[in-house]
Amino acid sequence: MNVYSLYRIFLLLMVLTVAACISIPAFYPYGTFVHLDGIAGAIDHADLWMSMDPLSAIVYGMGDLFCHQEMARSFIVNGSQMPFCIRDISIFIGIIISMAAWEVMQLYVDPLSRKVLITAFILIFIMAADWAVGQHTDMSSMLLREATGILAGLGIGTLIKAYCDRSYQISMGIRR
Repeated sequence: MNVYSLYRIFLLLMVLTVAACISIPAFYPYGTFVHLDGIAGAIDHADLWMSMDPLSAIVYGMGDLFCHQEMARSFIVNGSQMPFCIRDISIFIGIIISMAAWEVMQLYVDPLSRKVLITAFILIFIMAADWAVGQHTDMSSMLLREATGILAGLGIGTLIKAYCDRSYQISMGIRR
């Protein structure tokens, strides 16, 4: 399997993840998933996930492990908070947009160019700055988290494309 097949598989997984994050709370009774606030890096609600179907348990379990899941900072679907916070979902959406756009732009723009790579890092830095400011003030709003998350996702998707292109060049013995 070549690196571009992996690229497309990752893109498909991102699309399926976002689709699951939206559809799972929509199919459960109204308000099933509320007050899931916890700590990123820890599974806070294992008892709840054990009582769910496997797909829902995996998606919400991943959100539990990798996200704080604060209800006040989450999109609400069918009275339930989504498995990941607004910033994380926005990052996922930004990655999808970026990776899909690179499928079209690959003939016109080199993802390994210095300008493209610097731009990608700036987009990620903007979100990191919003996060840092939000940790110490109340200046970060839901809309700002969403916007900076999408920008960071665009940057991350670009870096994924650049990594894949560079990996392909290395595997083909192309010097740059």
